[in-house]
Amino acid sequence: MLFALLLACRDPYGKPLLEVGGPVALIFGASSLLSFANPGDHTHQVLIATMLGTSMVSLVRWVYCGRYRPDTGNVCIDAALLTLAVALLDIGVMSAGLPIEFTAAVVFGLCPPLLAAMSGFSIRVSSDVLLDSESVIREAPAVRSASVDEEAARPDVGKLMAISSARNSFWVTATCLGLVVTTPAMANLLAVEGWRGTVAFLAFLAAVAACLLVPRSSSSRLVRILPRVSAATILAIVIWSGTLPFTPLKLAIGLALIGLLFLGASLLVRQGRPFYGFSRIGDILQTLSVSTSLPLTLAAIGVISLVRTGGLG
Repeated sequence: MLFALLLACRDPYGKPLLEVGGPVALIFGASSLLSFANPGDHTHQVLIATMLGTSMVSLVRWVYCGRYRPDTGNVCIDAALLTLAVALLDIGVMSAGLPIEFTAAVVFGLCPPLLAAMSGFSIRVSSDVLLDSESVIREAPAVRSASVDEEAARPDVGKLMAISSARNSFWVTATCLGLVVTTPAMANLLAVEGWRGTVAFLAFLAAVAACLLVPRSSSSRLVRILPRVSAATILAIVIWSGTLPFTPLKLAIGLALIGLLFLGASLLVRQGRPFYGFSRIGDILQTLSVSTSLPLTLAAIGVISLVRTGGLG
Protein backbone atom coordinates (compact mmCIF):
# COMPACT_ATOMS: atom_id res chain seq x y z
CA MET A 1 0.00 0.00 0.00
CA LEU A 2 2.88 2.35 0.78
CA PHE A 3 4.45 1.70 -2.63
CA ALA A 4 1.08 2.42 -4.28
CA LEU A 5 0.89 5.78 -2.50
CA LEU A 6 4.45 6.58 -3.57
CA LEU A 7 3.59 5.80 -7.19
CA ALA A 8 0.49 7.98 -6.89
CA CYS A 9 2.70 10.94 -5.94
CA ARG A 10 4.79 10.81 -9.11
CA ASP A 11 4.68 13.64 -11.60
CA PRO A 12 2.12 13.02 -14.38
CA TYR A 13 3.26 12.36 -17.94
CA GLY A 14 -0.02 12.70 -19.84
CA LYS A 15 -1.29 9.10 -19.66
CA PRO A 16 -3.84 8.98 -16.81
CA LEU A 17 -4.86 5.35 -17.36
CA LEU A 18 -1.28 4.09 -17.35
CA GLU A 19 -0.44 6.20 -14.32
CA VAL A 20 -3.20 4.50 -12.32
CA GLY A 21 -2.31 0.95 -13.45
CA GLY A 22 0.75 0.48 -11.22
CA PRO A 23 -0.89 1.57 -7.94
CA VAL A 24 -3.99 -0.50 -8.67
CA ALA A 25 -1.87 -3.64 -9.27
CA LEU A 26 -0.03 -3.10 -5.99
CA ILE A 27 -3.31 -2.56 -4.13
CA PHE A 28 -4.77 -5.75 -5.60
CA GLY A 29 -1.72 -7.72 -4.44
CA ALA A 30 -1.93 -6.23 -0.94
CA SER A 31 -5.67 -6.99 -0.79
CA SER A 32 -5.09 -10.60 -1.82
CA LEU A 33 -2.45 -11.09 0.88
CA LEU A 34 -4.70 -9.46 3.47
CA SER A 35 -7.68 -11.67 2.58
CA PHE A 36 -5.65 -14.88 2.72
CA ALA A 37 -4.55 -13.98 6.24
CA ASN A 38 -8.16 -13.66 7.44
CA PRO A 39 -10.87 -16.31 7.55
CA GLY A 40 -14.16 -15.86 5.74
CA ASP A 41 -15.17 -15.12 2.19
CA HIS A 42 -11.97 -14.15 0.38
CA THR A 43 -13.76 -12.82 -2.69
CA HIS A 44 -15.65 -10.13 -0.79
CA GLN A 45 -12.51 -9.12 1.11
CA VAL A 46 -10.37 -8.84 -2.01
CA LEU A 47 -12.98 -6.80 -3.89
CA ILE A 48 -13.75 -4.41 -1.05
CA ALA A 49 -10.11 -3.86 -0.07
CA THR A 50 -9.06 -3.33 -3.70
CA MET A 51 -11.85 -0.86 -4.43
CA LEU A 52 -11.31 1.15 -1.23
CA GLY A 53 -7.55 1.19 -1.77
CA THR A 54 -7.95 2.33 -5.37
CA SER A 55 -10.35 5.06 -4.26
CA MET A 56 -7.87 6.33 -1.67
CA VAL A 57 -4.94 6.30 -4.12
CA SER A 58 -7.05 8.11 -6.72
CA LEU A 59 -7.87 10.83 -4.21
CA VAL A 60 -4.18 11.17 -3.30
CA ARG A 61 -3.34 11.42 -7.00
CA TRP A 62 -6.00 14.09 -7.47
CA VAL A 63 -4.71 16.15 -4.55
CA TYR A 64 -1.11 15.84 -5.77
CA CYS A 65 -1.48 16.78 -9.45
CA GLY A 66 -5.12 17.69 -10.06
CA ARG A 67 -4.47 21.43 -10.18
CA TYR A 68 -1.88 21.57 -12.92
CA ARG A 69 -3.09 18.48 -14.87
CA PRO A 70 -6.90 18.80 -15.16
CA ASP A 71 -7.21 15.69 -17.34
CA THR A 72 -5.47 13.52 -14.73
CA GLY A 73 -7.43 15.20 -11.94
CA ASN A 74 -10.81 14.51 -13.55
CA VAL A 75 -9.90 10.88 -14.24
CA CYS A 76 -8.78 10.44 -10.62
CA ILE A 77 -12.04 11.86 -9.28
CA ASP A 78 -14.06 9.57 -11.56
CA ALA A 79 -11.97 6.56 -10.51
CA ALA A 80 -12.36 7.40 -6.82
CA LEU A 81 -16.14 7.74 -7.07
CA LEU A 82 -16.54 4.60 -9.20
CA THR A 83 -14.43 2.34 -6.98
CA LEU A 84 -16.05 3.73 -3.83
CA ALA A 85 -19.49 2.96 -5.28
CA VAL A 86 -18.47 -0.62 -6.10
CA ALA A 87 -17.02 -1.08 -2.61
CA LEU A 88 -20.19 0.21 -0.94
CA LEU A 89 -22.29 -2.01 -3.20
CA ASP A 90 -20.34 -5.12 -2.22
CA ILE A 91 -20.41 -4.15 1.46
CA GLY A 92 -24.20 -4.01 1.23
CA VAL A 93 -24.32 -7.34 -0.59
CA MET A 94 -22.05 -8.97 2.00
CA SER A 95 -24.05 -7.48 4.88
CA ALA A 96 -27.22 -8.97 3.39
CA GLY A 97 -25.59 -12.41 3.29
CA LEU A 98 -25.68 -12.62 -0.50
CA PRO A 99 -22.91 -14.16 -2.65
CA ILE A 100 -20.48 -12.04 -4.63
CA GLU A 101 -22.23 -13.16 -7.83
CA PHE A 102 -24.93 -10.65 -6.92
CA THR A 103 -22.40 -7.83 -7.07
CA ALA A 104 -21.08 -9.20 -10.36
CA ALA A 105 -24.61 -9.24 -11.79
CA VAL A 106 -25.26 -5.61 -10.82
CA VAL A 107 -21.94 -4.47 -12.32
CA PHE A 108 -22.55 -6.53 -15.47
CA GLY A 109 -26.00 -5.01 -15.90
CA LEU A 110 -24.87 -1.42 -15.30
CA CYS A 111 -21.93 -1.47 -17.73
CA PRO A 112 -23.94 -1.30 -21.01
CA PRO A 113 -25.96 1.78 -19.89
CA LEU A 114 -22.74 3.46 -18.74
CA LEU A 115 -21.10 2.64 -22.05
CA ALA A 116 -23.98 4.22 -23.94
CA ALA A 117 -24.11 7.31 -21.71
CA MET A 118 -20.37 8.04 -21.60
CA SER A 119 -20.43 10.49 -24.50
CA GLY A 120 -22.88 12.67 -22.63
CA PHE A 121 -21.17 12.91 -19.24
CA SER A 122 -17.52 12.65 -20.30
CA ILE A 123 -17.36 16.40 -20.88
CA ARG A 124 -18.44 19.07 -18.40
CA VAL A 125 -18.93 22.60 -19.69
CA SER A 126 -19.86 25.24 -17.14
CA SER A 127 -22.53 27.76 -18.04
CA ASP A 128 -20.06 30.53 -17.25
CA VAL A 129 -17.84 29.23 -20.04
CA LEU A 130 -20.68 29.54 -22.54
CA LEU A 131 -21.78 32.90 -21.17
CA ASP A 132 -20.07 35.11 -18.62
CA SER A 133 -23.29 35.91 -16.80
CA GLU A 134 -21.68 38.06 -14.10
CA SER A 135 -20.05 40.47 -16.56
CA VAL A 136 -23.22 40.57 -18.69
CA ILE A 137 -25.34 41.57 -15.69
CA ARG A 138 -22.75 44.04 -14.41
CA GLU A 139 -22.05 45.79 -17.72
CA ALA A 140 -25.51 45.75 -19.28
CA PRO A 141 -26.55 49.35 -20.16
CA ALA A 142 -30.22 48.37 -20.04
CA VAL A 143 -32.48 45.45 -19.23
CA ARG A 144 -32.97 44.49 -22.87
CA SER A 145 -29.46 45.34 -24.02
CA ALA A 146 -26.35 43.48 -22.92
CA SER A 147 -22.82 43.28 -24.26
CA VAL A 148 -20.90 40.03 -23.87
CA ASP A 149 -17.21 40.07 -23.05
CA GLU A 150 -15.86 37.83 -25.81
CA GLU A 151 -12.55 37.22 -24.04
CA ALA A 152 -14.27 36.04 -20.86
CA ALA A 153 -16.80 33.92 -22.73
CA ARG A 154 -14.18 32.24 -24.91
CA PRO A 155 -13.66 28.64 -23.67
CA ASP A 156 -10.29 26.95 -23.47
CA VAL A 157 -11.02 24.38 -26.15
CA GLY A 158 -7.73 22.51 -25.72
CA LYS A 159 -8.31 22.05 -22.00
CA LEU A 160 -11.90 20.91 -22.50
CA MET A 161 -10.87 18.41 -25.19
CA ALA A 162 -8.06 17.00 -23.03
CA ILE A 163 -10.42 16.49 -20.08
CA SER A 164 -13.15 15.01 -22.28
CA SER A 165 -10.76 12.61 -24.03
CA ALA A 166 -9.23 11.42 -20.75
CA ARG A 167 -12.60 10.87 -19.07
CA ASN A 168 -14.00 9.17 -22.16
CA SER A 169 -11.06 6.76 -22.31
CA PHE A 170 -11.38 6.00 -18.60
CA TRP A 171 -15.09 5.19 -18.71
CA VAL A 172 -14.77 3.07 -21.85
CA THR A 173 -11.95 1.09 -20.27
CA ALA A 174 -13.79 0.76 -16.94
CA THR A 175 -17.06 -0.44 -18.48
CA CYS A 176 -15.40 -2.91 -20.84
CA LEU A 177 -13.19 -4.24 -18.04
CA GLY A 178 -16.22 -4.58 -15.79
CA LEU A 179 -18.07 -6.61 -18.42
CA VAL A 180 -15.14 -8.95 -19.06
CA VAL A 181 -14.28 -9.47 -15.37
CA THR A 182 -17.87 -10.29 -14.37
CA THR A 183 -18.53 -12.58 -17.34
CA PRO A 184 -17.23 -15.82 -15.68
CA ALA A 185 -19.59 -15.33 -12.72
CA MET A 186 -22.52 -14.61 -15.03
CA ALA A 187 -21.65 -17.55 -17.29
CA ASN A 188 -22.44 -19.94 -14.44
CA LEU A 189 -26.06 -18.77 -14.55
CA LEU A 190 -26.43 -20.21 -18.06
CA ALA A 191 -26.31 -23.69 -16.54
CA VAL A 192 -29.26 -22.96 -14.20
CA GLU A 193 -32.32 -24.92 -15.24
CA GLY A 194 -35.58 -23.18 -15.97
CA TRP A 195 -36.32 -19.62 -16.98
CA ARG A 196 -33.33 -18.11 -15.17
CA GLY A 197 -30.90 -19.75 -17.59
CA THR A 198 -32.84 -18.34 -20.54
CA VAL A 199 -32.89 -14.86 -18.99
CA ALA A 200 -29.12 -15.06 -18.36
CA PHE A 201 -28.60 -15.89 -22.04
CA LEU A 202 -30.71 -12.86 -23.02
CA ALA A 203 -28.61 -10.71 -20.67
CA PHE A 204 -25.46 -11.83 -22.49
CA LEU A 205 -27.06 -11.04 -25.83
CA ALA A 206 -27.96 -7.55 -24.58
CA ALA A 207 -24.41 -6.90 -23.34
CA VAL A 208 -22.79 -8.13 -26.56
CA ALA A 209 -25.25 -6.14 -28.70
CA ALA A 210 -24.51 -2.99 -26.69
CA CYS A 211 -20.75 -3.45 -27.12
CA LEU A 212 -21.19 -3.88 -30.88
CA LEU A 213 -23.73 -1.11 -31.50
CA VAL A 214 -22.73 1.73 -29.17
CA PRO A 215 -19.37 2.45 -30.93
CA ARG A 216 -21.14 3.18 -34.23
CA SER A 217 -21.59 6.87 -33.44
CA SER A 218 -18.09 7.52 -32.11
CA SER A 219 -15.02 8.71 -33.97
CA SER A 220 -12.58 7.75 -31.21
CA ARG A 221 -10.39 4.78 -32.06
CA LEU A 222 -10.50 3.46 -28.49
CA VAL A 223 -14.30 3.65 -28.33
CA ARG A 224 -14.69 1.90 -31.67
CA ILE A 225 -12.23 -0.93 -30.96
CA LEU A 226 -12.26 -1.75 -27.23
CA PRO A 227 -16.02 -2.50 -26.81
CA ARG A 228 -15.96 -4.78 -29.85
CA VAL A 229 -12.91 -6.61 -28.54
CA SER A 230 -14.77 -6.95 -25.23
CA ALA A 231 -17.77 -8.44 -27.05
CA ALA A 232 -15.53 -11.05 -28.70
CA THR A 233 -13.90 -11.79 -25.33
CA ILE A 234 -17.29 -12.25 -23.66
CA LEU A 235 -18.36 -14.70 -26.36
CA ALA A 236 -15.07 -16.60 -26.03
CA ILE A 237 -15.42 -16.87 -22.23
CA VAL A 238 -19.02 -18.06 -22.48
CA ILE A 239 -18.17 -20.66 -25.13
CA TRP A 240 -15.11 -21.83 -23.18
CA SER A 241 -17.16 -22.20 -19.98
CA GLY A 242 -19.29 -24.90 -21.60
CA THR A 243 -22.51 -23.64 -20.00
CA LEU A 244 -24.31 -22.74 -23.22
CA PRO A 245 -27.67 -24.50 -23.71
CA PHE A 246 -26.50 -25.44 -27.22
CA THR A 247 -23.24 -26.35 -28.91
CA PRO A 248 -20.79 -23.71 -30.22
CA LEU A 249 -21.39 -25.09 -33.73
CA LYS A 250 -25.07 -24.14 -33.56
CA LEU A 251 -24.09 -20.69 -32.29
CA ALA A 252 -21.66 -20.24 -35.19
CA ILE A 253 -24.32 -21.35 -37.68
CA GLY A 254 -26.84 -18.91 -36.20
CA LEU A 255 -24.39 -16.00 -36.34
CA ALA A 256 -23.47 -16.91 -39.92
CA LEU A 257 -27.14 -16.95 -40.93
CA ILE A 258 -27.71 -13.53 -39.35
CA GLY A 259 -24.68 -12.17 -41.22
CA LEU A 260 -25.89 -13.61 -44.51
CA LEU A 261 -29.34 -12.12 -43.88
CA PHE A 262 -27.92 -8.63 -43.47
CA LEU A 263 -25.59 -9.13 -46.43
CA GLY A 264 -28.46 -10.18 -48.66
CA ALA A 265 -30.59 -7.27 -47.51
CA SER A 266 -27.76 -4.83 -48.23
CA LEU A 267 -27.35 -6.23 -51.75
CA LEU A 268 -31.04 -5.71 -52.44
CA VAL A 269 -30.74 -2.00 -51.74
CA ARG A 270 -30.36 -0.01 -54.94
CA GLN A 271 -27.01 1.63 -55.45
CA GLY A 272 -26.98 5.41 -55.31
CA ARG A 273 -30.13 5.53 -53.21
CA PRO A 274 -29.71 6.33 -49.50
CA PHE A 275 -31.14 3.70 -47.21
CA TYR A 276 -31.36 4.35 -43.48
CA GLY A 277 -33.17 1.17 -42.49
CA PHE A 278 -30.09 -0.56 -41.05
CA SER A 279 -29.22 2.52 -39.03
CA ARG A 280 -32.74 2.66 -37.65
CA ILE A 281 -32.68 -1.06 -36.81
CA GLY A 282 -29.34 -0.56 -35.06
CA ASP A 283 -30.76 2.32 -33.01
CA ILE A 284 -33.74 0.20 -31.93
CA LEU A 285 -31.56 -2.78 -30.99
CA GLN A 286 -29.14 -0.52 -29.10
CA THR A 287 -31.97 1.05 -27.11
CA LEU A 288 -33.43 -2.36 -26.26
CA SER A 289 -30.09 -3.86 -25.24
CA VAL A 290 -29.07 -0.90 -23.08
CA SER A 291 -32.44 -0.51 -21.36
CA THR A 292 -32.97 -4.24 -20.64
CA SER A 293 -29.43 -5.14 -19.58
CA LEU A 294 -29.79 -4.46 -15.84
CA PRO A 295 -33.33 -5.91 -15.44
CA LEU A 296 -32.29 -9.10 -17.24
CA THR A 297 -29.18 -9.61 -15.11
CA LEU A 298 -31.07 -8.96 -11.88
CA ALA A 299 -33.78 -11.42 -12.90
CA ALA A 300 -31.14 -14.00 -13.87
CA ILE A 301 -29.32 -13.73 -10.54
CA GLY A 302 -32.59 -14.36 -8.69
CA VAL A 303 -33.91 -11.01 -7.48
CA ILE A 304 -37.48 -12.16 -8.08
CA SER A 305 -36.93 -15.19 -5.85
CA LEU A 306 -35.16 -12.97 -3.31
CA VAL A 307 -38.17 -10.67 -3.08
CA ARG A 308 -40.68 -13.50 -2.90
CA THR A 309 -38.93 -16.00 -0.61
CA GLY A 310 -35.97 -14.13 0.89
CA GLY A 311 -33.34 -16.22 -0.92
CA LEU A 312 -31.69 -16.49 -4.32
CA GLY A 313 -32.51 -20.12 -4.81
